[in-house]
Amino acid sequence: MSRSRRRTKLRNDDDEDGSASSTMLTETATGWHVLKVEGYSEINGLGVARRLKSCPFVVGGHTWCIAYFPDGLTEDTADCISFALRLEDRCAGTGREAVMVRTTFSLLDVAGGAWPPPDLRRQLGDLLASGDGADVTLEVGGESFRAHKNVLAARSPVFKAEFFGGQHREKVAASVSIHGIEPRVFSAMLHFIYTDSLPDIDDGDRTAMAQHLLVAADRYGIERLKSICEYVLCSFVHASAVVTTLVLAEQHGCHQLKEACFKVLKSSANYKQLVVGEDFQYLASTCPSLLQELRGLEAA
Repeated sequence: MSRSRRRTKLRNDDDEDGSASSTMLTETATGWHVLKVEGYSEINGLGVARRLKSCPFVVGGHTWCIAYFPDGLTEDTADCISFALRLEDRCAGTGREAVMVRTTFSLLDVAGGAWPPPDLRRQLGDLLASGDGADVTLEVGGESFRAHKNVLAARSPVFKAEFFGGQHREKVAASVSIHGIEPRVFSAMLHFIYTDSLPDIDDGDRTAMAQHLLVAADRYGIERLKSICEYVLCSFVHASAVVTTLVLAEQHGCHQLKEACFKVLKSSANYKQLVVGEDFQYLASTCPSLLQELRGLEAA
């Protein structure tokens, strides 16, 4: 594979005069871009959500750039600097609507060496796998999971209340039974609690697992996991299962997922199929409040 090396400059969207520079190396399928910011004090104060961009570079047949936000991307991150990898060509000419990419950002020291990557997630994952120091056993559907009360409490307000809330402080048994959740779903949730990431899930099981995990995350107050599951489900809303997904969204307060379902149902063909099918009875018995909203769709 051929490689190219060239120097690029950062530029403001409104100003072609760059105030920083970067060096880029690319390969056909994988690549890297070393971004060097010069004159940071001069561009600090540019404004929240105001960005500078590197010159475009090609990796894997697609054109990319690095967006740099000196004052953060949102008001919540105004005291931070933010970076993002941007796809510039929108997959033009590839016949695909999206491209999957794995990105790693590393901070280099003044000598150009990479700082050691954070390994807290790996270490906590190893702690879960080994069970070292575990002080509670969770019994779920005939399977046992060894865990650590402090970790569970730090990640879930429900576990915190159960293990350390007032009257329970001295009464929590070494073994706790949990009902209403499948072992494989609980295992995935436990993995997320320790590593802030999901385990590998088969493509054929992704939608079902996301649905079950969303319910579990809502039950235990793990908002980040709930948001991730909602995002996944928004990408897989199909007419064949839109009613069950809509009920799930309504019952667990997932507004974006609810809107995604309504978008599918706005198709007159999909709506007529709903009205005459068994799904209508299911919807009427589980979430009758949604019927009025759906009638509004028909009127629109």
